[in-house]
Parts: sequence; structure tokens; C-alpha cells
Amino acid sequence: LLGAGAVSGEAHSLSGSEYMELVHGKVAGEPSIDLNLEVQVQRLCRRAIEEGLLKSAHDCSDGGLAVALAESCIQGRMGFWGTFNAGGRWDAALCGETQSRIVVSVAQGQIARLREMADQHGVPVADLGIVGGTGFSLGDLVDVPVDVLEAAWVGGLEQALGLT
Repeated sequence: LLGAGAVSGEAHSLSGSEYMELVHGKVAGEPSIDLNLEVQVQRLCRRAIEEGLLKSAHDCSDGGLAVALAESCIQGRMGFWGTFNAGGRWDAALCGETQSRIVVSVAQGQIARLREMADQHGVPVADLGIVGGTGFSLGDLVDVPVDVLEAAWVGGLEQALGLT
């Protein structure tokens, strides 16, 4: 995870989020952004792409960290095993739409290089877990096969409307 550093669940990260609207029926709060951090996160991400370090990258703007991870699994047809601890509120940590965060994946041998580049740009980095397998796991909160995620993602609207 580039940008946000440690995965923390602070209530303000839910401001204007999909989660807030879906679960609580509210569109409330004022999301904030640190423009200097945003510039550095984007520069770092572009540089890492140019150097061929990144295997994938996904922003956390629409649904938060959990959605970004799940969509990455679906698109890459590959699993994820989360090894991070979410501090504070788990709903805010996983569904908060904190600005200036990008989930990236790199080969094991490139982690040190990415950390070095992040330090040069003043961008915090957090290790989230391991890519691979066929399941999507976030500790005790979520453990589901990627094909089940994909079925919900592809046909979720039709299923919710009772059309399937």
C-alpha cells in the first residue's frame, strides 16, 4: 500500500464513502486530501511503473482498501492472503476511502527497491499480504474463493434485483 502508511480505521475516512451510503444510508462528512502527499504518491507510482517494478496497481477511491484488493484479485484471477493488522475501526480501515492510497503488487525480490523509492519520495508504505492461490482472505473477517467474488462482482446487480 503506497501512501497511507499503516492501515488504520479512523471514522473520518468514511466521509462520503460508498460504505457510508450503502450501510448507513448517508452521504455525509467532508473527505480531505493532502495535495503534497498525493503528488508524491503519483510520482512514485509512475516511477515504479517506468522501472518495471509493479505487477499491479489499484487506487482505493471507490469502496476502500477491501474493494481495491478484491477487484485486484478478480482482475488478476489470483488470490490474496492479508497479513496486516487494521488498527481502530475495522469498517473504516477496510472501507474508508482515504485519499492518496494505491494498492500495488511487486515481486518478492523488488520490495526493498520499492521501499527505497518510497523513502526518496517521502511516501509511507505498508505491507498488506501475499498474492497467490485461489482465495481472498482478510484474517477472521473475510475468507472466500476468488471465483465467488467474481460471480458477485459480475452478477451482483442482477442478483440483488432478483433477475437471476
